Amino acid sequence: MVFVVIVLVILLLYYIRKKCKNLSEKNKQRFESLKGKIFWNPLIRYTLLNALKLTMSAMTTYKVNLDDGVNIGFSTLILIVFLLLPIGYSVVLYRLNDSLDKQRYVKSIGTLYQGRDVGGGIDSKAWVFPLFFFFRRIAFAAVTIFLFSYPSMQMLAH
Repeated sequence: MVFVVIVLVILLLYYIRKKCKNLSEKNKQRFESLKGKIFWNPLIRYTLLNALKLTMSAMTTYKVNLDDGVNIGFSTLILIVFLLLPIGYSVVLYRLNDSLDKQRYVKSIGTLYQGRDVGGGIDSKAWVFPLFFFFRRIAFAAVTIFLFSYPSMQMLAH
């Protein structure tokens, strides 16, 4: 539900921007500032906060409900998205590695590397964080779901 609201707000902002072409310079600056804050950070935060929940739900469908093709298809789509997201996030962070400390990028994609040292230029490894974060969560979900009947294996993996 939250994701749908975020997408609707983004679509509304773009619709307003396209319809109101003759905005004053002050309003254009406000809109650009708002767009930079609203567009990426809520989507990134949503994926970071809900990655574990959504991957566990998708994997539970594989474990329990193999007869329903729609559920398997939707679960597969969720897993593919959450396998490709960290790669996409890492590519963006790697390309912007030298300018991640600029205010423009902190406002728009700062959620991805919040609390990481990005002032080191090329030596900064902020782009590695999404890979480890998401893949660790996916591995945790897989171990929890598929090794449920082996508690000793779960203890070793967690």
